[in-house]
Amino acid sequence: MKYGVLLGGQKEAHKEIARTFDNGGVQGIRVPDYNSNGSGYHFGLAEESNFFVTKMYYYHNSYADKNYGAYKTSLAEKGFVTTLGLKLWILQPFIGFKTYNTIFTINGDSMKDTYSILTYGLDLEIPVTRNAHLYAGYSLNKKKEITYEEAVKVNLEKSHSELRFGLRWNFGAVKATTTTDSPSEK
Repeated sequence: MKYGVLLGGQKEAHKEIARTFDNGGVQGIRVPDYNSNGSGYHFGLAEESNFFVTKMYYYHNSYADKNYGAYKTSLAEKGFVTTLGLKLWILQPFIGFKTYNTIFTINGDSMKDTYSILTYGLDLEIPVTRNAHLYAGYSLNKKKEITYEEAVKVNLEKSHSELRFGLRWNFGAVKATTTTDSPSEK
């Protein structure tokens, strides 16, 4: 097992699609999509074995202020990600969990939202030295929820796509031992 640290940046696209239904109606009203692109950083820990790479890291994304109809909006996200990747040469398909702690501001009023979501994607890791790897990756996730606001049903779908890059550096290794290992005799 090898243990290390990782540090990098990302570009993330945030999209929300909403449809509203009033008083249990069948026909819904499609609200215009909310799209925003942001950038950020991440840092954390990694564990590597012969077949798997686990990454656990903190991230922070900031999005540009945006006009959405008559509203001025801003968005910031931060949270933690844990992924388990399968090592296939320099490719690492992965699956994991990502938490979002979101602060969404509309005309100066802030709303907070926190949720966890399944994320999946593919990392490409290229060894630079014995202990250092450059990586680039792409991940996707999507969340659907139904809420009710003043007798209006809202179907909301949030999706994220992320392009990530950085450096992973292994600083230590632990050799696995088995019960058949014994000290050598002279």
